[in-house]
Amino acid sequence: MTSANRSSARSSQLTSLPKETHDSTGLIRNRVQRAMPLWEAGPMLILSGTVKMNPDDIAVIEDAALAMIAATRAEEGCIEYEFSEVIGEPGTMRIFERWESVEALKAHFVAPHMAVWQEAMKAATVHSRNLARYEGISNIIPL
Repeated sequence: MTSANRSSARSSQLTSLPKETHDSTGLIRNRVQRAMPLWEAGPMLILSGTVKMNPDDIAVIEDAALAMIAATRAEEGCIEYEFSEVIGEPGTMRIFERWESVEALKAHFVAPHMAVWQEAMKAATVHSRNLARYEGISNIIPL
């Protein structure tokens, strides 16, 4: 296979998903901000985990969550950013983030919308936070 054919084959593997979709709660949004060829993804870091709160508090923070998602997805270095309510676990919010670099994540933590989000979360009764950071991930294999 020539390099031109390999390039064409790689280009055809890119997927383009709608940037924003909603479920009935408005918290589950599309997972991809911008499509990236898997072979060009390189090392990245992932944050994943849950925040457990009173079930009624999901509705209390919904507008702030949607604003946080939109602002964060526009940040340099954000590959994917989402909040979703866990089915079968009322009041449990799943957080999933993919970042191009530690520097991008550090900038995210000091962004103005982070302070707004943290203030909005004070309206929720949080029972637990369980988040982990996974670094150096470079092999992504679609199933």
